[in-house]
Amino acid sequence: MTNTSNDYLVAELVTEESPVGAQPWAPGVAPQLNCAEASEKPAGSDQNLEKLIDRIRGMASPTGAPASSPPVTPSDAFLPLEPTSFAKAQLTSSAVEGLILKLLLSRSESTGREVSDHLKLPFRLLDELLRAMKMEQLVVHKGAAAMNDYLYQLTDIGRERSKRLTDHCTYFGAAPVSLSDYIAGVAAQSLTNQHPTVGDLKRAFSDLLISPRMLRRLGPAVNSGRGLFLFGAPGNGKTSIAERVTKAFGQFIWIPRAIGVDGEIIRLYDPNSHEEVPLDEG
Repeated sequence: MTNTSNDYLVAELVTEESPVGAQPWAPGVAPQLNCAEASEKPAGSDQNLEKLIDRIRGMASPTGAPASSPPVTPSDAFLPLEPTSFAKAQLTSSAVEGLILKLLLSRSESTGREVSDHLKLPFRLLDELLRAMKMEQLVVHKGAAAMNDYLYQLTDIGRERSKRLTDHCTYFGAAPVSLSDYIAGVAAQSLTNQHPTVGDLKRAFSDLLISPRMLRRLGPAVNSGRGLFLFGAPGNGKTSIAERVTKAFGQFIWIPRAIGVDGEIIRLYDPNSHEEVPLDEG
């Protein structure tokens, strides 16, 4: 079923029934999804779009060259690793220093490990930076803390610098992830790399009364890894089906709290839209 009255690309949800097996929706045998013909766009808009895409690709690549496609990685094998240096995290010491100064300005005082927990960076990296900031007379030791740590406080010089930084950007949360790392993380967790089985779909729809015939129709469309267009009369279960389709791909996904793009910080994590899952201590 396709919508041919406009220019939107519409995926066919209801497909030909396929025989039920252990995994009838293996890659390569998923049905082709019908799409409506897209109308021609003005040449000028296409050129502007290409320029914008090229600029984003340039920022995503550390060398400035167009970013190459990251290797395909199974979604359940993706795990963000703790950086061993600021360079590995594609951060500069001055950028991290700015976050620390703005944090101390808001809290008045904080230990090194509290700063590490807030910025989500290893303490051993921040300890060296805090020592350097003390040498530059930006912070002082107000007192000793546990585990060879100190209680830090801003000096007058540090307070003036932090106020200038706050005028430019008030963000002082977790250190931002680079755009290239974010793109690699999205590609590694792409739905195109996941192929839910009959069991996965049945578990996702276990709390909903739905006929096996409908599951056989949903299976190929869900397993294709492409967008779906659900349509019908109000109250026929579109929202319920959409919510359970996402469960077939798993409950969790890795996202950064913030992204650094061209020297600016973009917040991605939103407590109103996302629910943080505690990490295993192991």
